Amino acid sequence: MNSPILLALDTGSPQVSVALRRGDQPLAERLHEGRHASEALLTMIDEVLQEAAVERRELGGILALQGPGSFTGLRIGLATALALSQALRIPTTALPTLRVLASTARAEAGATVVAAVDALRGEWFLQPFIDGTATAEARRQPLASVATLAPRYLVGLGLGGVSEALHPLNLKVSEPSCLAAAALKLASRDPPREPWDSTLLSAPLYLRAPNIRLPKKR
Repeated sequence: MNSPILLALDTGSPQVSVALRRGDQPLAERLHEGRHASEALLTMIDEVLQEAAVERRELGGILALQGPGSFTGLRIGLATALALSQALRIPTTALPTLRVLASTARAEAGATVVAAVDALRGEWFLQPFIDGTATAEARRQPLASVATLAPRYLVGLGLGGVSEALHPLNLKVSEPSCLAAAALKLASRDPPREPWDSTLLSAPLYLRAPNIRLPKKR
């Protein structure tokens, strides 16, 4: 029996990405960086399907990254995954972005990996993992505080801009290029831990309040 063809979407990261995979075989992926990258999402989906010569009706499931990340970007990706799954009548789910990031580190068994997502204003969402399992809740804090988590590896997006601050910590730092592809790889190698749950598409992991204030009552 052939493995199902899975589509993954990441629209909450600085680089919007789309990837297609069947079992252990990557089929196609696209990256788009820029302010309006998430607006190109449907075009990117069509491009990976065309490259792999796959029809939408052949898809067996859709994964979307759940956050943290861009508020607007996350909503676009999760809503798109839900709409496609309903139209095609296929299963869908969402994966936490920090867990997907941690899965990309080439770490030895038992080593602590910290996944990092830029929370802006000099803060980062940080979460430690050992062998793919989170050992603490994600917290928003200055990147320098990563030292308190005693990691050997640090993986995230946009870390190049803060490399000088990280240098004294003697960490192995990495930045994956396509989180959509990483999400598919994670799901393909560990399927029992990734049950299909469409309700997760309605629960983005913002991990902070939006940067708006309601008008005061007069």
